[in-house]
Amino acid sequence: MITGIQSFGVISPILNKQTIDKTPQTPIVASKSTINKLTVIDGYNLLSKQISFGINKKNIKNYNKDEIEFLEFRQKFSRNLHQKSVIAARACWDFFINSNEENLKKYEIAQQEVSKIYQDKKTYKQLKSLSKKDIKNPLLKKQLSAILDNFETKKKYQKDLQELRNLTNNIASKYNSYKYEIDGKKVEKFELEEILKTSKNEELRKKAYEALAKRGDVIADDMIKLVKKRNEFAKNSVITHILNIN
Repeated sequence: MITGIQSFGVISPILNKQTIDKTPQTPIVASKSTINKLTVIDGYNLLSKQISFGINKKNIKNYNKDEIEFLEFRQKFSRNLHQKSVIAARACWDFFINSNEENLKKYEIAQQEVSKIYQDKKTYKQLKSLSKKDIKNPLLKKQLSAILDNFETKKKYQKDLQELRNLTNNIASKYNSYKYEIDGKKVEKFELEEILKTSKNEELRKKAYEALAKRGDVIADDMIKLVKKRNEFAKNSVITHILNIN
């Protein structure tokens, strides 16, 4: 099953004690209030909805002021992305369980809310500014680069990503709301499966099989279109990424 969440990259860095201990210690210029706030900053695990904090008053000296600025940004960004991603995931579940118009609309709105995060000009400007600062920690530098790359990819291919979401949702809507029939009478999927498993009537088993197969026919053309569009997007986005690296 294809869900909308797969379209959105999630960065979930966890710094363990060994990583922190190996981090070079660089003097910082920060107020006491800033240091106190950073007692709970590092390692926001988006996927498990748990927070693993690696920075406290003892190891805060391992980061310079620009790295602290990025950590503050990352925590705020991660929380926002996590909250909206959870809403989108729940809407996705409701839609795939019951693919009616109401659930589709809720799911589309939730997807748009996640997408808006990557279209925010203020956030993108802040990322560009951070990318030019003195962030020496290799892990933080890699995380910043990954988030920035995510923004630029989603900004450049916004229309393509929206088209892919629409195609995917349309296919899911057709497939999940399909009504099976045998001889003009509506039947449930489990009934068809039971017929295939237990019925000794060969003709009835054939009708049950064909009824199940017709569900795929409903989305066949759309699936071909989606696969072609995905391949095209993957090819273009990978080429762009390679060019950016070089």
